[in-house]
Amino acid sequence: MKMFRISLSLAFGVMMVACSGGDAPVAPTVRSATPTAQASENSAPPAAAPEESVVATPAPQATAPPTETPAAPPAPTAPTAASADDGHPYEVQCETGATAAEQCQVDKDTYVGWRTFAAQCQVCHGGSALGSTFAPNLLDRFHQRVDHPRFVEVVTNGFKGQVGAMPAWKGNPNVMPHVDQLYRYLKARADGALPAGRPARKP
Repeated sequence: MKMFRISLSLAFGVMMVACSGGDAPVAPTVRSATPTAQASENSAPPAAAPEESVVATPAPQATAPPTETPAAPPAPTAPTAASADDGHPYEVQCETGATAAEQCQVDKDTYVGWRTFAAQCQVCHGGSALGSTFAPNLLDRFHQRVDHPRFVEVVTNGFKGQVGAMPAWKGNPNVMPHVDQLYRYLKARADGALPAGRPARKP
């Protein structure tokens, strides 16, 4: 009986093989879930790189241009003065460093002496009393040997020297009344107290 069942089973198996074309049935392939899980882990996006910290640089601040301190105005210069109180026969007040008589003030008598010289004497002795080709330098003569008495004598009676001859002015009404004032002016010039030019008269 058992042999019959085994023979029947074998016969049935042969028939199944013949009907299927001789190929044995292929068992279905079951994929393991493990590789999928690993692939998922491998395909995970890479971690983001840490962002670099950016240090903000402060913008340069505009600086105001340095202010220049205005220079202080020069202090007024003190005038130089010479008067009869100092032993001089004239009064002259000039700005410091004056180079022309226009920067000076003189007393009335010294001013009259300048006016007399400009009208009567400068034709021969020059406008600055420095002489000419035919009349001597009066400033040098004052330094050498001319004092007030000698000056009055020469103006009154004249003088004949190596450089021309000076006429006598004793009869000239435009000179003799002002001989003392003329001496004041020339003395101020010879002493260097009064530059050349026309001085201003003190008020």
